[in-house]
Amino acid sequence: MVVFFPRAMRALLFVCLTAAGLSGADPRAISVHPFTAQKGSSFAVTVRGSNLKDARAVFVEEGGLAMRVESAGPEVIPPGAPKPRVMLDVVRVRVETTGETRAGRYTFRMVTPSGVSNSLPLQILETPVLAEPEGTHETPETAVNVAGVPAMYKGMIA
Repeated sequence: MVVFFPRAMRALLFVCLTAAGLSGADPRAISVHPFTAQKGSSFAVTVRGSNLKDARAVFVEEGGLAMRVESAGPEVIPPGAPKPRVMLDVVRVRVETTGETRAGRYTFRMVTPSGVSNSLPLQILETPVLAEPEGTHETPETAVNVAGVPAMYKGMIA
């Protein structure tokens, strides 16, 4: 579900959704990965946080992006992996941009039955964004070979 309204309606909707969710624990978004992509692309991001397992929609604070929840639930820990101190929820979100989407920083919030989360940023770029190749890249022999400049890589610190 995509939610986008003019500025006055967004403010009213935000207040109403927040007031409606006062009965439960507040949703809290902690991270989004990847947090950058090229304009004109469609991609999935993973939002992690607390009290997000029932996320129903994404509130985009500025036009230009279409975002919708694909799935939401508690984080699944692989067998044999150490159990984290705090279990988080994971929300898979589909992001769609067009060639007309302006490059820049966009913010969004997760909408749940218990309220609206804090905002997280998503950076849209003019240049292509490539996935970091698998494996470690700590020595000259294992370094990523950059074919051309400019180049933007997305990855995750383990």
